[in-house]
Amino acid sequence: MFDQLSSSVNAILHRYPSDRITDRGAASSVKSRLRAPITSTERAAAELVARARPAPYRAYDQIPMRTDDLARQAKLIAPLLAGRRVAFVGDMDGTASLLGLLAVADGPVPAGLLVLDFDDRVLETAQSLAERHGFAHLLIARRYNCFDPVPPDLLGCSDWFYVNPPYC
Repeated sequence: MFDQLSSSVNAILHRYPSDRITDRGAASSVKSRLRAPITSTERAAAELVARARPAPYRAYDQIPMRTDDLARQAKLIAPLLAGRRVAFVGDMDGTASLLGLLAVADGPVPAGLLVLDFDDRVLETAQSLAERHGFAHLLIARRYNCFDPVPPDLLGCSDWFYVNPPYC
């Protein structure tokens, strides 16, 4: 399964090359980046997000990532999302918040983080973290349920989207 994931992510990286990814080359395969050590800053930011996020609603299949997995995921995608407007459709994990925290810690900076979720607690947590930690200028939190049509004002407003869960 890991090889299949690695192949898929490598295909994406080659399809959407980015000069923002500075660690390209043989040593920067997806496999090596997924195994890259988590820095103390990345771990502290991920732990802050994990402590802040609300208790999951199991009835809605809200199952947040483990803290180290969240840190690695953010580390993997941050260079791809630098300078881009990203819509997060469902963000129980707090990925948008972690990317905002890493951005203010001199990591890659997205142009914007739009958090869309049906759970007001998730939206309030993201907004609160953004205000308390200096990335409120990057983050917008808005109620949206993926079973509803996309509001017209959201069409075309993002360069990329991050879906969680992936079967949205």
